[in-house]
Amino acid sequence: MNITGFNRRTELQNELHAWLRDDYDFKWMVTLTFRTPPKRKETVFQKLGKLYSMVSRKCYGKYATRVHPDINRISFFPVLEQNADGDGYHVHLLLEDHHPEAFHKHGKKQITEELIQVWKKLSGNATEYDVQEVEQRADNKLIHYVLKRLKHDSELASFDFLRKK
Repeated sequence: MNITGFNRRTELQNELHAWLRDDYDFKWMVTLTFRTPPKRKETVFQKLGKLYSMVSRKCYGKYATRVHPDINRISFFPVLEQNADGDGYHVHLLLEDHHPEAFHKHGKKQITEELIQVWKKLSGNATEYDVQEVEQRADNKLIHYVLKRLKHDSELASFDFLRKK
């Protein structure tokens, strides 16, 4: 069955894709799930705020984020997606690694390992996750994949966790 326009990207998706591709250097696309999926978007964004703070502190140190708050932070762009059964949400996020040397503080772990470790603590060990490397090319399919639910508005995304330019 062929549905006209099914795979066409909206203007919003194209603009976000160009902006994210040109202004940020995402290394990974991470999918995070919950043991008990929250039904409210606000609950998911609160968890992401805790994840952001905890991973930034863990990677850069407790006081580094106070001294240089715009530099010593992780940077990610999360988009919520409703689960297939319609019961709650999971998260796709694009993750930057703009200061890789900072992560060597804890035995050379990558930022993705720190992020997953903290996510398990926040969401219960039964959660699932997936980490994929982002290809560095103009028409990145993983960035498009993350943006797939943002058809005409960006209410399922948060710009709060992106590094300031």
